[in-house]
Amino acid sequence: MKAVDVMGFAGSMAAGVDQAGFDVIAKREPAAFKGFGVGSMTYNMPWVEAQVAEPAAWDLPADRDVDLVYGCPPCSGFSQLSAMNVKIYEHTATTYRGADADINECMVWLVDYAARLMPRVVVLESVGAAFKLGQDWFEGLWERTRATTGIPYELTHVRMNAALVGGDVIRPRYFMVMHRQPFGVGLEFVQPRSMIDVLTDLPAETDRADFDWGHLTQQSGGPARLAKTIEWLEEQGREWKRGTRLPDNLEGLEPPPFWYKERPTPNRRGYDPNVYSHWYSTDAFSPLRWRGDRPFGVVVAATLDRAVHPLHPRTLTYREAARFMTLPDDWSLRVLTEMHKPAELGKAVPTASAKWIAHWARMSIEGTPGEYAGRDTDRDGVRVINVTDRKAVDEVLRGNEADGFWPESMTSDPSPSEWLVRRNERPDEWWQRADEAEVFAGFHRKPPRVDRNARVASAQPAARTTQKAERPERARSRIERIEPERVASLIEELGLTKEEVADRLGVSRSRVHELTTHVRPASWLNSERWDWLQQTLREA
Repeated sequence: MKAVDVMGFAGSMAAGVDQAGFDVIAKREPAAFKGFGVGSMTYNMPWVEAQVAEPAAWDLPADRDVDLVYGCPPCSGFSQLSAMNVKIYEHTATTYRGADADINECMVWLVDYAARLMPRVVVLESVGAAFKLGQDWFEGLWERTRATTGIPYELTHVRMNAALVGGDVIRPRYFMVMHRQPFGVGLEFVQPRSMIDVLTDLPAETDRADFDWGHLTQQSGGPARLAKTIEWLEEQGREWKRGTRLPDNLEGLEPPPFWYKERPTPNRRGYDPNVYSHWYSTDAFSPLRWRGDRPFGVVVAATLDRAVHPLHPRTLTYREAARFMTLPDDWSLRVLTEMHKPAELGKAVPTASAKWIAHWARMSIEGTPGEYAGRDTDRDGVRVINVTDRKAVDEVLRGNEADGFWPESMTSDPSPSEWLVRRNERPDEWWQRADEAEVFAGFHRKPPRVDRNARVASAQPAARTTQKAERPERARSRIERIEPERVASLIEELGLTKEEVADRLGVSRSRVHELTTHVRPASWLNSERWDWLQQTLREA
């Protein structure tokens, strides 16, 4: 199945779509963002044909038989934090907040490009508040797509949380899912790990010798000042307590010399203009020392400048932030570290969330949607799935007349372990380096000036549109599966019912049905588990 990335930025969403079984073949980014994130993605996925141009000039991929179009266009129009922007920039003519925010035009770019491709599923991600603040807006995009394509797409609003689907952050999000065939999600979930559990194998010491690995802090004044502050507090007999912001630990203390600015600047909040404002500020944008016994929060653009490690006297490293974005360990961070682009880690979708929604998109395309179809609305063709927390999931499981469930013959309920993003240990060798001279060299020089209505020249790898690399064999390898006829024959030989098999294997009856029929192509039993399955059924 083929997918096209539209405003997926630095690649964490693409990594999840790839892990869900799609072949990401192309990427489109608007010229207005100057290729933000494209370099990091194409360095890790060089087979993707990428283009940076005005949306009206985006080319269709050579292979137009596309199953999925996805992306995470800027969400500041619906972000709760962007409410501050309305106050700060109220003197301008730009609307920053709500469905009328000018930045929401990016979402129109995505659905209009999708309409040209007419894929089987379209997925658009935004912040969790987008559904409450902009349900009518997104349904307007859906109507626009139906009118443009003539295809009776249905719409499912999906409200979810990365913490329940294999992510290690508390990150509620909204997905607008337009689909041609029935869509649903399974109701199997996992618990997020604590911050320390995620980072337990990463040392306190940073490593500036391996930019691909990226276990190094952001090299700027803010992180350096925070590191010095932790040491300075210890000298004063104090500590920066976990779960607190810096001013909560400064009672009775005067700012040390390194907190004074070289050039005083006016401050609207009444702070000393000679001192950096974070010495005083406890707002959501100020540095926080995280608690290690709880899951991490949202990775944002400024995380590497403001998130302080719970155990070590420093801010988080690029690799630590990548762990919370659930990027696999063999995803190189070199473009971000060498070009000092920490913001590209946060302006994205966690890989776990992308893998989850892409998996159910794939199941919809294959004709076997997840069992939960969602709750009906007052509009035909529109449903709402809400699995933002355990309370919401429990409400679904209790049942409601408005809830919809697909027939058992169509359902799929993989083990919760299916959602966990596979991580590897730090690679001994980085496969990305094999093409380093060709792929990476261009990032060390200033990009050429180009017509914004044209493609970015191929000399700039971030917007390469020709001579894309071949997808590595490791990514093309196929898993050997056991044909369902063999599973059905074994069950018949043992004289077992599907209910008995489900009980012995610890799975649902629909999962057994899946293993014994051709209802879900390419999802049969992995041959590596065939011996285990036979032994379990014979010995039970």
